[in-house]
Amino acid sequence: MYLIKTASQFITTPWKNGLGETTELAINTGGTITDFDWRISMATVSENGEFSNFAGYYRQLTLLSGNGINLHHQRASNGEKLPSDQLLKPLDIAEFDGANITYGELIDGKIVDLNVITNQQSIKSKVTAVTRSQTYEISTTDLLQVFAVSENITINLNANNESLTLAKGELFQWLTSESKTLEILGNNYIVIALSEKNNS
Repeated sequence: MYLIKTASQFITTPWKNGLGETTELAINTGGTITDFDWRISMATVSENGEFSNFAGYYRQLTLLSGNGINLHHQRASNGEKLPSDQLLKPLDIAEFDGANITYGELIDGKIVDLNVITNQQSIKSKVTAVTRSQTYEISTTDLLQVFAVSENITINLNANNESLTLAKGELFQWLTSESKTLEILGNNYIVIALSEKNNS
């Protein structure tokens, strides 16, 4: 069983720090902006500033469009400077602790990014930016999601020879608890694999 979520189904909510808005693509059942296991969202960053505090969560941020952003991190407990991340081109990814004090410095104008935020205690996540066709093996414990970044892509469900088109800006979710092989044909998409840590 699968679900395709379109832009009309996405939800716009305020940033946790109140300094902007985010477009929520998907969240675990029963999750809220302050209490969730996993959450996928998009945001436009139009000015420099500090990111929301997500202590207890892990963040994976992918640049979708724009001329890039520098992310400067400090450890919240003692102010220690941590290595910075630089996202220069679409599909560049940064991964960091949501408890960090993270300051975003735009390089040349606003950007749009995709955020995957997961509870560090309960969820294991892998975010992969892909630029070519690939095949994926999905285990019974995986929730696999695919986001089409810049063009339509084709997803083949090989077990029953079903094929579907995922349009630019749409999110595919594989919901059934069974092993599966998916073939994804196209360019520029993001694969998000989530699993419960006690099952991995």
